[in-house]
Amino acid sequence: MYEPYGLTTLTLAKDYINKTDGATDKDALIHGMIQASTDQIIAFENREIRSKTITEVYDGDGTRTLILNQDPVTSITSVTIDSDLDGSFSDETAESSDDYRFDSTKIFANFTFPAGFQNIQIVYTAGFSRFEVVTGSNDVIDWNDGSDREATLDPGIYTATTLATEVAAQMTATVATPVKTCVYNVQTGKFKIAQASGTFILKFFNGTNAAQTCGRLLGFDPSINQSERNALNWGTWRHVSGTVSTSESTLTFDERAGRIKIRNTSTSKNLLISFDGGTNFRTFYEDIDYELAPVNNTSVIIKGSEAGTTYQIDYTIEGGILTWTSDVSVLGIPADIQLACNKLVKLAWNDSGEQKQDRLGLTSISDSQAGTTTTINPNAEQEVLDVISGYRRWNV
Repeated sequence: MYEPYGLTTLTLAKDYINKTDGATDKDALIHGMIQASTDQIIAFENREIRSKTITEVYDGDGTRTLILNQDPVTSITSVTIDSDLDGSFSDETAESSDDYRFDSTKIFANFTFPAGFQNIQIVYTAGFSRFEVVTGSNDVIDWNDGSDREATLDPGIYTATTLATEVAAQMTATVATPVKTCVYNVQTGKFKIAQASGTFILKFFNGTNAAQTCGRLLGFDPSINQSERNALNWGTWRHVSGTVSTSESTLTFDERAGRIKIRNTSTSKNLLISFDGGTNFRTFYEDIDYELAPVNNTSVIIKGSEAGTTYQIDYTIEGGILTWTSDVSVLGIPADIQLACNKLVKLAWNDSGEQKQDRLGLTSISDSQAGTTTTINPNAEQEVLDVISGYRRWNV
């Protein structure tokens, strides 16, 4: 299970290190680099970065103000005082939310936090997850469910979770059925908008209100013409495997396919697949996992470089709950922090041996064939961290 609160995502990191060949065999390694880079930034900043719900226990000091360990604070779930000092909060009643308020770093109470050791429990949400909806700029979502529809989001600052709730609420307010939902995945950094049945075509960039669409805010790509396709079911997977010769053959899917995972299970043989009826073939090399974006095919043309080429293919099908997922990840964190994480991942990637050179302890790398020398900066990681020092939280 990968840590869901990384400061970049697998897709963004692979783009940054220019590993865009579609192979997934190094994904676990890159995930580890993302987590290590995230931990390095969090340790340097002395704080959590991405928004999460936290339960912490504090010493009461006899005042009405309590400085919290994480910021920016976006909500307080509960404030509970261990009045009998038995070390348990389960037998206590939480304070009324009417009796305190908060800003980005502190709680201000109408009562006194009694002096004591570990006698105040705070459950709160803090960290960056900032999505701003501006009236007339990015506040409308267009879709078609047999008729053209539109919904307007309320202006304001949202977290990813509250933005997902707002999208679902406003779409439902426009038309209640079929049921529509919107959720945010903290690991992938993507929104998923779904409708229970029927036609469901999002029209972020080609609807009536394209000039003020919330599509980019939700991570959708303006280069994709959503009106050309219905939503895809991203959750129902089908599996097929087989053997092919050098002659072309047609592999027909059960239904129109969305995402496709392809693995050439042969040894020393290449698998060739055409998604355009045989005009162009893509080569899939042995023992490498490939995952492709939605292809919308009902069949593909398949062959091998040699007879006896074997394969396995998994694919999603259209049908069931109709779902749209963001094209790109949107984390809602400061851009310079996300860039810093990508840079640290790249430094780790360069040092991993994947670049055919172990750089540890070296000051330069020479390429005798190219006649070039690359200087290695031993302080590169620290310099990356220094760029984001403005977010550092000092002990209080």
